[in-house]
Amino acid sequence: MDNRDAIYEYLFTKYGTDHVCLLGTHVTYQSKSILRELAKVFGLPKEEIDSLVDNRHLEMERDHIAQKVIAYADYIVRKELPANISIHAGGVLITEKSIYNYTATEFPPKSLPVSQFEMHAAEDFGIYKFDILSQRGLGHIKETVKHIKRNKGVDVDVYQFKKFKEDEKIKDLMRHSKAMGCFYVESPATRMLLGKLRCDDYLTLVAASSIIRPGVASSG
Repeated sequence: MDNRDAIYEYLFTKYGTDHVCLLGTHVTYQSKSILRELAKVFGLPKEEIDSLVDNRHLEMERDHIAQKVIAYADYIVRKELPANISIHAGGVLITEKSIYNYTATEFPPKSLPVSQFEMHAAEDFGIYKFDILSQRGLGHIKETVKHIKRNKGVDVDVYQFKKFKEDEKIKDLMRHSKAMGCFYVESPATRMLLGKLRCDDYLTLVAASSIIRPGVASSG
């Protein structure tokens, strides 16, 4: 939760700004906001704008300007036309060719280049999106290790992956769906699946966490 900027710095230093950028996202209009924006464009006073927004779905006589505002608003919302560009929560694009072969970039206040297309377009181009997540659970682990060292004088090694995979207590927790507080596998659906699979090894854990993803879970 407090190292993401350092990871960004590493990626941009290693691959260069010609090959790395943050992923953009398109903010679309909601039904009320687009009514207000269009009504301003047509020069309606505040009182009429408020009335139009608050009474949108009431059957009432509208002048030709109000009818146009509603018609354009419906079209813009239906087509999901973008209102403005923003930055994806954690997405980073890394390209083999220059990023400028695919997109121009914008420089928002954070001063890191941002693509002008969003993740679906990136997938269409065949560009991989890396999610640099600001993961609070990892921060808690780091803080816990620091406090144990300070209060107990004990160095805790949280990187004993081989030992963790063989720990019988951990295996028993997974088999009985006791994964609350465990990032990525603490949702009710994942915990239920771990129990049904009697999961007690790493590969089954990976399979379970992959199957439960929204796209896969809804595919049948």
